[in-house]
Amino acid sequence: MGTLIDAKETFLGVSLTTYRDTIRRWIDFGAVAPAAAKQKLGLSRQRAAVLINEADLAGFLTGDPEDPLTNAGRGFVSASSLRPLNRKKASQIIQKIVDNCTLVNGRDDLSFQVERIWLFGSYVANREVVNDLDMVIETKRIPARVTPEWDERVIQLACDMGGEKLVMRSLSPRASARLYVQTRLTIGPRKHPRLSLIDVDGLKQLACECQLIFDRSRGGPVDDPVLPKHPDATERSESVLEKLTLPVLKPVPETTLVRLDMAVSPEYWRGATIHELNSLPRIETRVKCAYPNWGKTLGDLDGRKRAIIAVLPEYSALEYAREQGWHGKRAGNPHPGVLIERSIEIEVAAARYRIALSKGCTDGHRLSIDAALSMAAKVLLVAGCDLEAISAKTVARRVVIELSAKGSTAKVVCKYVHAELTAYRRLGNACEISWLSPILADRISRHDFVLEIDTESSI
Repeated sequence: MGTLIDAKETFLGVSLTTYRDTIRRWIDFGAVAPAAAKQKLGLSRQRAAVLINEADLAGFLTGDPEDPLTNAGRGFVSASSLRPLNRKKASQIIQKIVDNCTLVNGRDDLSFQVERIWLFGSYVANREVVNDLDMVIETKRIPARVTPEWDERVIQLACDMGGEKLVMRSLSPRASARLYVQTRLTIGPRKHPRLSLIDVDGLKQLACECQLIFDRSRGGPVDDPVLPKHPDATERSESVLEKLTLPVLKPVPETTLVRLDMAVSPEYWRGATIHELNSLPRIETRVKCAYPNWGKTLGDLDGRKRAIIAVLPEYSALEYAREQGWHGKRAGNPHPGVLIERSIEIEVAAARYRIALSKGCTDGHRLSIDAALSMAAKVLLVAGCDLEAISAKTVARRVVIELSAKGSTAKVVCKYVHAELTAYRRLGNACEISWLSPILADRISRHDFVLEIDTESSI
């Protein structure tokens, strides 16, 4: 039995279905840009980053690409906004499938037969409301008809039934044709959205209550009692995941920042680069050997409060030296970068947002304007995500931004950040992706959301 969400409910200004779909796309692509790109979602990248950050803080994400969701995350991502079935309607769907399978076994022009149909889940538990109609349809190819001639017949039948494009574009037309014909003839032209099908091995692994309602060896439809588990099942398999439940959905505190390594990715920042192909910006969230001089003085880089804003240099003699295996001084140069620290405080009349830049790293060389602009652009884009979170989670209409910088490199970057905050678009093509979402930019233009720069702390 799956989980349900109310499509009319909202979370941080978006529907729960939009929130769910954003996390689904994040799991598929691992980047903010495609997570927000689906047209029907209608999300800015900043709002998508905020939603993904909320999911991470809620304990939905593991951070493991191989197994990205916790049980709570699976419960939310798999939740349906469709209305559940009443028992009468579910019974009608079941009966139609049983009738279809009876007709299949009566035909002599098919290469397969339906052996058994099993039910399990909420319907077998005798519930009046069924979220998912869980079913197993066991089919078997007729041994005498496992021949090339019968395979060609199945392909022709699939094409006659409207599956020509699907079958002929497949890498294995014969297998695709068999699956297409079996599906169309057993469950019908359109699968009911509440029908959930698994194979019999999956049912055995579940070791749950089930009921046999169709058995070819006994003539077709049967009315067997509910069994505690499949006759061939032993114990519940360890690979079977925990039963899904819908987690509590509530925003985290307003003072929580958006995690940098989640809000930012190469796809997200591609438009913010000076040299689009050669200097893709990057956010470092942990100290690597590329930063030997920064050492332990950086503290904890957790991706939310403290992180390194860095840019990749253009391909140059430095990259060539690394490729050739040279170990001279320049071969170990770090990327230009600054340490960024942020915090949010919610006050009575305003929200106070602090951005502190420090510990610039240029390896003793003069910081280029391009690198400074690129780092400033990324600082602003990060700030845009944080301001989006403040706007979505508080009633504050005024945000005081405190800028501070220590060190020559940090001060240069901070100068450009301050220029953009006080007079938008000063950075030109260094920030091709707007650091403000359209909704927030509109609020600012209507003076519904006011940004004030603390001149005492800024440069």
